[in-house]
Amino acid sequence: MITLRHATLDERRTTYEWYSHLASQDNQSCWMIGDVYSWEAYKRDFEDFYFEEAGRNKGSVMMIENDGEDIGCVCYTCFHLKPHAAELDIWLKDESITGKGYGTEALKALVKYLHEERDIERLIIRPLKRNTRAIKAYTKVGFRPASDTRAVISAYMKAQYTEVYGEDSEHGTGTTTMVMELK
Repeated sequence: MITLRHATLDERRTTYEWYSHLASQDNQSCWMIGDVYSWEAYKRDFEDFYFEEAGRNKGSVMMIENDGEDIGCVCYTCFHLKPHAAELDIWLKDESITGKGYGTEALKALVKYLHEERDIERLIIRPLKRNTRAIKAYTKVGFRPASDTRAVISAYMKAQYTEVYGEDSEHGTGTTTMVMELK
């Protein structure tokens, strides 16, 4: 059974190792295939607040557990978005975990948590276009490809963050923008 719990600052290194392992091995899901994603870069991207209770209004990394074993993490980020919106991400600890439905279950649990506990009504996720497994899983969760990515970015994102996190940033290049609206 899949459950989620907020990761602690002590677990940041573990989540980094999972991500950097996938980046070195997985040609579908990671931005930095074959490149070294440094610990320092990860700490800049996933600041302390992602692992602290006080930062949960801005975002959080949450551990995915399957029958008590940590198998990956999901992340939500809100600080760069307009009210009631969150951007999601997910990565599993290694390739052996993929294709078993764990990611789909974890994302469904995260969506429920965000809607019920954080008053989130609009969600965005931006997998790489080549990551067809993820796109299929996100569709099962309820995400749909956006017909107009620029319009979505404008509707979801605070203007001061569009240059860094918008469609034309490194975060938007080569991605499929997918959205889900909750009511």
